Amino acid sequence: SDAYFASPLAQGTPGKQCGLAATGDYQPSLRSPWLAAIEQEGADVSTKMQASIMAFQFYDKLSQRLSHVNHALEALGELVGDQGRLYNPSEWTGLQGKIRSRYSMREEQEMFDALLSGATIEEALQMGIAAMHEAEDDDIELF
Repeated sequence: SDAYFASPLAQGTPGKQCGLAATGDYQPSLRSPWLAAIEQEGADVSTKMQASIMAFQFYDKLSQRLSHVNHALEALGELVGDQGRLYNPSEWTGLQGKIRSRYSMREEQEMFDALLSGATIEEALQMGIAAMHEAEDDDIELF
């Protein structure tokens, strides 16, 4: 990028090659801009890595949730499409258990349980958001 070529690392010193940083053959007064440039480049790389990790985590959670929805809709379609199972309460209880078992996060399971207990979608979402905010301070999520 243009920012790299404008850095002291790329400019070198008049009459010397840029390889001075590798040999240490430079005046002490030149060390400060070089060190600052290296530190800035390191900080930029670190920031970009953190952003990449966060983007991957978001994508992974989104993929998991879409997978849950897909499997739940498939199971629901199978149940509704079978007249022998459609009016059987134990089939619906089994479907609920199957859906709940796919949730890996405690907050998701609690939201699902709240819906089954009669909470509105808005109430369940607010409960889940509050639980996730509490967990952010205490847990490191590994998936």
